[in-house]
Amino acid sequence: MKRTFLVIGLIVISLFYLTSSAFAVTTDGWADMNGGTTGGAGGTVVTVSTPGDFNDYISSPDTYIVQVSGTIDLTPIGYKVYIASNKTVMGTDTNSKIIGNLAFQQYASNVIIKNLTITNPTVGEDHSDGISVKENVSNIFITHCTFYDCGDGCLDITEESDFVTVSWCKFYYVNQLWHNNSCLVGHSNDNTDDIGHLRVTFHHNWWSTKCMERMPRVRYGLAHVYNNYYDCHTNTYCVGVGVGCQIRYENNYLDNVNQTWYNWNNYPTYPMGIIGWNTGPTGNQFVNGTTVSTWAPNDYNSVFVPPYPYTMDDGPDVKDIVMPCAGNVFCGDTTPPAAPTGLTVTAPGEANVPLDWNDNSEPDLAGYNVYSWTDADANHIKLNSSLLTNSDYTDDITTHDTMYYYVVTAVDTNSNESDDSSEVFGGLYGDFTGNGIVEIDDLPDLLDLWLQSDCGLTAGLDLDDDCIVNAYEFSVLGNNWRK
Repeated sequence: MKRTFLVIGLIVISLFYLTSSAFAVTTDGWADMNGGTTGGAGGTVVTVSTPGDFNDYISSPDTYIVQVSGTIDLTPIGYKVYIASNKTVMGTDTNSKIIGNLAFQQYASNVIIKNLTITNPTVGEDHSDGISVKENVSNIFITHCTFYDCGDGCLDITEESDFVTVSWCKFYYVNQLWHNNSCLVGHSNDNTDDIGHLRVTFHHNWWSTKCMERMPRVRYGLAHVYNNYYDCHTNTYCVGVGVGCQIRYENNYLDNVNQTWYNWNNYPTYPMGIIGWNTGPTGNQFVNGTTVSTWAPNDYNSVFVPPYPYTMDDGPDVKDIVMPCAGNVFCGDTTPPAAPTGLTVTAPGEANVPLDWNDNSEPDLAGYNVYSWTDADANHIKLNSSLLTNSDYTDDITTHDTMYYYVVTAVDTNSNESDDSSEVFGGLYGDFTGNGIVEIDDLPDLLDLWLQSDCGLTAGLDLDDDCIVNAYEFSVLGNNWRK
């Protein structure tokens, strides 16, 4: 039996559960390993717009999909929050924004962060990163986020963290004038416990205006960097090759940038790091004055080979592919799902209007919208504040002498919305046969429960919450007679 729920208030907590595949993803990187990364799939969906609510849900031990509506400034709660395991933290649209530092509880795992704009202009504090992935955190997928003006690093991955994929993100700076350091992997030469960890993939990211360095800078880790676009023309360097690391660098597009990679290996007591890059017409593209740094040998034939499947775009195509789609944007797929089928009112004529429809089968389905209108007001009003992920809904109507009309649409993960489903109607109390008129054939349903005082039996027909069907309900039915 399907759950139903009511939409009440400005912040909607949708108390229902997703199928395990509803928000599962393929990251095309290290986060696909070690069991994969599904985030909050199968958990409760909540939509939040305040820092307190946001912190409550992302730090909970329970599984959640936390949808961010509007801008959430973490300053009032100490600038920084700690995400627990099994969470998806995602924006509801391109206006979703976090001001502050997203960090993780120690040993947290299986977290997805997507479709957010993140900024944190505080400088020189412990909470100055945009996102801090550190302290044995694993299986993290960060995608389609925009980072700008973060006082320390935009995105740092350190302290034995592992199995991380960063994709389709944009990094840039507006007002920040120093320490424009984007992405650090491994925080210290002395932290040799990082050896065997820090497996990170960066693909289809865009390092843009005023990014100076660390795109990324790597110590000890195995970093796979492919299909990224660089146009940070005033940079110091792009990739930092640090001690003990291996960097596999494939099919990237570097456009008029300085020093492709910088040597952070000048420490004789530490193991040397290496970088290997592919060449040729479809490989890495060094264009408009970009020249390959000559200090490092090309170790492409000896650098690690990723154990996960991935498909690369050709290097010359990367700029045109990445620019329109990197960051907190919705792009790519423009094909909507099919219109939902089988929409019905499952209990016509009762106190509320319960709707049910067939599940859509699209693999990129995000959820459903329900719209309603009346004869007096033909404007379609969306009833749900956030996408529904169950194929049922109950409209908690407040008037019972009006006919309401309903349609349902399906929405995919790229915000494409389907055509309307077929139309159904309900809401006229007493129309138990669902034919749009209250008449003699409807009386048996009411009479079967006449003067029954069992709240469970009378719930559908009891209008005044006294757990009994009596003269009040009969008078409402009478007023609707043959309308």
